[in-house]
Amino acid sequence: MSSKKPIYDPKLLAGQRKEAAARTLESLLNMADGKTVDALTGDAKASFIPKSAGISHTPVLKPTINFNAAPDEMQIGPGGNTAIVFGRDRPASEASGWGAKGSNTCDTIDIVAGRSSAARGGEGPTPGSVVEPNLTNDAARIYISQLTDVDLNFGIAGGKQGLMKERSAIALKADGIRVIGKEGVKIVTGRSFAFKAGPTGEKNTLGGANKKTAPKIELLAGNHDGEQVMRATKWLPKQTIKNLQGVARGQNTRDALRGLGEIVEQLIGTVAQFTSVQLKVNTALGTSSWPGDTASHAASSLEGGLKTLMVVQNSLWHTRINKIIWELNYTYPFGYKYVMSRNVYST
Repeated sequence: MSSKKPIYDPKLLAGQRKEAAARTLESLLNMADGKTVDALTGDAKASFIPKSAGISHTPVLKPTINFNAAPDEMQIGPGGNTAIVFGRDRPASEASGWGAKGSNTCDTIDIVAGRSSAARGGEGPTPGSVVEPNLTNDAARIYISQLTDVDLNFGIAGGKQGLMKERSAIALKADGIRVIGKEGVKIVTGRSFAFKAGPTGEKNTLGGANKKTAPKIELLAGNHDGEQVMRATKWLPKQTIKNLQGVARGQNTRDALRGLGEIVEQLIGTVAQFTSVQLKVNTALGTSSWPGDTASHAASSLEGGLKTLMVVQNSLWHTRINKIIWELNYTYPFGYKYVMSRNVYST
């Protein structure tokens, strides 16, 4: 719990609830001092937990929050602060969502805890106030809708796919979300070919064909999908880098690094070969002790040097071809071992 916000704050109460909270606190203080008088009832007890103290899950006094339910909504729950609402697509006021447009195919279940919890600097709504659904300030929510504009309603970046509109959706939102699979977790996109799905796979919510064989998965850390400009330095030029990029594919990246290592090894071998032969030529030119041998030695060394140069150039040509093939295979989208995923993106 944040040190700025107490776990129990009587200032959020009003009227009789505030007075009752004061008496509850007095009883708790009495208990801490060893007194046996319940300030709420005046009863003498050896040991007690005051009524409405909230300790050990006893009832607790909470701010009164009234939810403005639309005429076609049914609310289940102890009060306006926490509820399950059955109705139609409604992300905010009664004038919002596909329900406001009169759609009869946008049935929605809205599960919410902590309405307008972030309002007034975290104090929540004014006690007794009437609140609407608020996808920004409500504390935690599971929103299940037959037809909605989920990205627009929750303020999600478009990314590679753009904003999803007029589709069914499930949205989960809270300060923290955990998905736990004791024997694994799968994130799957695309059509199902399960029983009765048909030869072309299942349709979308509106009954249309789902033509995407592998719809994208996007991990938008920070909810950013734009670009960042890196300033020029002494060693690097100015660069523009996309925030959302395809993730690296493990085996292809491994094979690419191995292939690059082989190309570097070929280049090292070529340079070593050239260095070895050049050393022999230099030695031959400098070891003759006969005055008349200088020209013949020079001619012989020149012939050997030309042969060596041809071998080295041939080796470098093959290395360049291998490097081009490596680039085509691993660094271009049409390459059969392209290292970047075409379907999974991350920031």
